[in-house]
Formats: sequence, C-alpha cells, structure tokens
Amino acid sequence: MPLDIATRLTSAVRQIGRLLLPAVAYGLFLTTAISPSLAVAASSEPSKLEGELLEIHPVVHFIGLGDIKPNLSGNLRFSDSKITFVAGDATTEIPMQSIVAFSIEHDTVPLIKGKTGQVAAMAPYGAGQTISMIRNGVDTFTLVYKDSNQAIHGTVFLLPKDKGDDAVRILATFGVAPHEYPRSGTAGPIEGTDRPATASSDGKPSLEVALLTESVDRVPAAFPVGIYEELIAKLGKSGMFSNVWRQGDKRIDANALVLNIDIQGLKKGNERTRSLVPFWGSTTIKTNVELTDRAQNVLLKKQVSAAVRFHGENMEAGHGLCKKVEKQLKTLPTLQ
Repeated sequence: MPLDIATRLTSAVRQIGRLLLPAVAYGLFLTTAISPSLAVAASSEPSKLEGELLEIHPVVHFIGLGDIKPNLSGNLRFSDSKITFVAGDATTEIPMQSIVAFSIEHDTVPLIKGKTGQVAAMAPYGAGQTISMIRNGVDTFTLVYKDSNQAIHGTVFLLPKDKGDDAVRILATFGVAPHEYPRSGTAGPIEGTDRPATASSDGKPSLEVALLTESVDRVPAAFPVGIYEELIAKLGKSGMFSNVWRQGDKRIDANALVLNIDIQGLKKGNERTRSLVPFWGSTTIKTNVELTDRAQNVLLKKQVSAAVRFHGENMEAGHGLCKKVEKQLKTLPTLQ
C-alpha cells in the first residue's frame, strides 16, 4: 500500500510539473521581455538628473537679466545645454552655445558687517543686504552672450567664494573656456545693416549702444558689462530715442546713431578704507564717450569720468558714469 501511494504521488508531481513548466516559462519570458523596458524607464529619470551637472546657491543676480530684478537671490544651475537662474517663480535660461565670453574674478576682500543693515564690500549697485548671506568674499561671474537676434547681452552673478572654480570646471567640459573680455569689433558688428533707413513716427532717432571697449588692462569684466546693461536700460527710459538697440541686433535700422564708450582708466579703490576715511581708497573710472551717425560723423566726443569717494561700493562708479553720459547726451540739440 505505501508503494502504491508513493507511485501515485510521483505521478501527480510529474503532472503538476508539466502544468507549471509553461507558466514558469511564460513568467521567465515576461521577466526577460519587460525588464529591459523597466531598465530604460529607470535610467531615463536619472538621465534627466544627470543633465543638471551643478547647482550653486545662494547666487545674487547683480545685473543683466531683463526679466529678473537686480540684487535678487536664487539658484544658478548648469546643465549640458544651458545655464539657468531660478529665483522664486522667475526663471531665465542662457544657452551654452550663445556664450561669447565669460570670466570669473575672485574677490578676497571679506564682507564687512557693521551696523544692522549695513554691508560694505563688493556689493554692486546697492546689493549689500542681499549679498550679506555670502560670507568671506565673493566670486564675480560675468557672462557675455547673444540672443536669437544676435544682440549682445551681458550679465553678472555674485557667487559664494570659490564656487567660481566649479563653474569654470563645468563649462570647460563643454568646450566653453574663459575668454578675455571682447575687444572692439570682436563681439558683433557695429557698422552696416541690411535694413533700410526708416524714420520714426515721433521724429526721434534710434540708438545702438556698443559693448564698452578698453584701452587699459586689468579692468574687471563686471565694470564694462554692468555699465553696458545699465546704459541700455537708462537710455531706453530717457525718452530721447525711438528705440535703443544692443550691439549686433539684426533688427537695427540703418539710420541708428551709435554710442561708443572706451574705458581709458580705472582705479579700483577699497570700500573698507573709504568707509572709514572719506576720499581715501577712492574708485575712479575715466572714459571717452563718442556718439556718431552711420556715416561716422561725430556728434559728441567727450571725456567723462566718475568716482566713488565716500562710503559706497566700487561698482557705484559705473552707476555714476551712466548718469553723466545720459546728461551729456541731453545737451545735444538733435536729442532735445
């Protein structure tokens, strides 16, 4: 009897085995077929994350991003195709391929904390309170790039100390290396345009603002870029011109005037010294300002200087220069 039971059990197991084998085989087939697609789906999400190679925080937007207010703090993200600045709901992207030049300048002067609300060091255009979150100095990250109309833009970010080296490393992996600030004629065309000469309805001329040039060495890129961007914004609101164009913009009309500014001297002072002893540690900037028409007739040629002699930031000298240039332009009969 036990032998008969064993025989029956063996037969039953074999039958069950024959029934299970197709199911097991089918399960193995599903595992083999589905696993690759799961692997792709699983790897697709990391690939998105890998696209973002570096994020720096906190970063202060100094000047240049038209849709984002100056002195706004946010995050700067580097991916394989673009640089993105995010501040709350505001986002601006700069494609890697559009970059003309960039520079990193290390400022070893630490921020000075004095009375409540006062920070006196490398805090351009009144960014003191905002940049107080970045301690022991900053790295100034200056970018020059073109938009879809080939117009030249410049922007400046203030990074925590030594984070500029990380930015250089990431940009280098995509063949974007630090370039010397563009000299005259290297950033985009000034002369010539395919567009016909047109008269504005209000009779006012249009203006092309050229990227500043330099006749002296060791001018931090943030100075000419900051002045360029502020001039465009200030003159655009002045009411003197029908349009204010950036250098290289392919939409510039043929009769637009051209504003060229050449930096001929810069003495970068010391904010700490200036805050303690007025007139000591002054920052001064000397420029040659020239306004011409497309036929190269000179309408204005003037030496214009500006300085910061009291408590204030080095970049305030550029702010003062913009005011003086606007004032000089307003003296011209053709612009009144």
